[in-house]
Amino acid sequence: MNDADFESDNMSGEKSFVRRACSFVNQENVLNGAQACYGQRLDYASYCWEYDVENAPVHTGSRRRQYETDLLIYDEKPNQSWTPLVIVEFKYRSVTTHDLLAYGAKAEAHRSRHPYIRYGLTVGGWDKPFQGRMFAHGAPFDFMAIMPTADETDGFRRLTDVLRSEITAARRLKEAHMTGAFPPGTWLMHRPLVLG
Repeated sequence: MNDADFESDNMSGEKSFVRRACSFVNQENVLNGAQACYGQRLDYASYCWEYDVENAPVHTGSRRRQYETDLLIYDEKPNQSWTPLVIVEFKYRSVTTHDLLAYGAKAEAHRSRHPYIRYGLTVGGWDKPFQGRMFAHGAPFDFMAIMPTADETDGFRRLTDVLRSEITAARRLKEAHMTGAFPPGTWLMHRPLVLG
């Protein structure tokens, strides 16, 4: 994975925060065998131009559409192929209704191609409580976190706790999608609400 092309823009505080989060997560080695990178582009759409007589795609074309992700957690296989598991989008020192709607749309677009993926939003350097707009527009996210400026390291530790559980969830959902079934005896899929 090459994150050297992480787009530079006028949000250097935000990009720096993402890099610190990625570095912390990889150094702590807490991702249950997964790895983290920043700035990775991930498909959200590709096009099919034609089907054969068996209803299988013939020409999917090269017209792929990708969004850059802030933090991507992925599994890498020995042949260097990889599977995206968790995406965390970051905002720094503010989050607007527009941000929530835009990132929510990205989450839904990525899930159209990767239905098992887990998606979160983290706001760093923000000393305010959760805002009502975060609840109102937070449905597309599996988790949202706020990290005050006072103790960034503690915030990163708490985020890695969440990431571990999201990695496990993504792997289980991916397996269910690939096999077409959940493990025998499965009777419940539940997303609990945790406020901490």
